[in-house]
Amino acid sequence: MAKISPTRLLMVVALCAVVICSLVSMPSPLRAAQEEKPELPEPRSTSQPCPIAVIDVATVLENMPQFRSDQMALRADVERARSHFQERQNALVQQQQELQKASPDAPDYKEKMARLQQEISRLQTEFQLQQQEFFNRERQLLLGVYKQMERAVEEIARERGLVLVLRTSREPTGGTPQELLSYLGREVIWADATIDITKDVVAKIRSAQPKN
Repeated sequence: MAKISPTRLLMVVALCAVVICSLVSMPSPLRAAQEEKPELPEPRSTSQPCPIAVIDVATVLENMPQFRSDQMALRADVERARSHFQERQNALVQQQQELQKASPDAPDYKEKMARLQQEISRLQTEFQLQQQEFFNRERQLLLGVYKQMERAVEEIARERGLVLVLRTSREPTGGTPQELLSYLGREVIWADATIDITKDVVAKIRSAQPKN
């Protein structure tokens, strides 16, 4: 076996030491991944105004005098029509009861029965037409007042830089189970009073109405 000189041996040992030091000082991929943490976004300042608002539609409608007046007028017409049709129905029922007492062999029995059926059919048709008329009136009334509210909300939203307005509702003090279910199914469970624009919308609508 060939002998290695002391000088050559020292050179080999020094070279190995350099390689080992370079390997030790090299960062591992795992440690580099752990050290390179992603930058988190800066938290938003709580002092910035909230671009969201809420509105109680029922309260707005209650504070619109013209809407309430038109609604009361519609209800009065509905009640008058109901009484009118009820009277006619009672008269037809009485005729039917009297006709049932008569003998089917009477000369004018069939004629009276046919006339009664015509009256009943006419009453049903008129009642359905009247119902449709009331439905259309109520629909136009609600659409008209909703358009007013929508315009007021849009103006306020643009003035204040709002990007979203949600519907909320107050807790019912009584009413029907349907009203309670509607309240439980509301869009907003809770909202700070500072973002409620209900009063502002009412004021905006009233200011836009012509003064008498």
